[in-house]
Amino acid sequence: MKIYKLLLTQAILVSGSFETIGTYENHVYILGENLEAPFIEVTELPSDFQERVNRKLTEAKTNKLEALNASYETFVSTLAGAPQTEILTWSEQEAEAKAYTISKQETDAPMLSALSKIRGVPLPALCAKVLAKAEAYRSFIAYAIGKRQAYEDAIERAQTLGALESIHINFTPPQEAQETESQEILANTEVQG
Repeated sequence: MKIYKLLLTQAILVSGSFETIGTYENHVYILGENLEAPFIEVTELPSDFQERVNRKLTEAKTNKLEALNASYETFVSTLAGAPQTEILTWSEQEAEAKAYTISKQETDAPMLSALSKIRGVPLPALCAKVLAKAEAYRSFIAYAIGKRQAYEDAIERAQTLGALESIHINFTPPQEAQETESQEILANTEVQG
């Protein structure tokens, strides 16, 4: 959103989508987008109005960060495909799988030995599965964390409510993201070429 001012005498003559900040020296200051005459775009506000805008931007950033974190948590938990209590054991499972792979001793993998018996899956096969899933999860989580941090950086850099509102949080699985990015590149190439 941009900041505009308008003479008080003209305020009753205009309509549109905008938010009034306040009045100062015969002008009404407002927030809006793409407003035309008689609106006058300004780069500075009177100091008390600037404080209001800054508070509003800070509050909007806090809300956007909360939405980002909730979206991230939903994305990660959905794609992990396991309950949180199981996910909490993954590093232990990986450590046991690595230890068993080296030693071939069931005592080095007590949790996996128990899981192997309960599931009816041979311990070496289960260890191989655990190691493969750990590597896949590590790649996935690095991607997800990177996306979340990129959104967080964009939110922190936003200097206006308009810039903040233009940040659309959308987590997609790495493969889908690559396909979407490839399609966007192709579309841009077709438009430019």
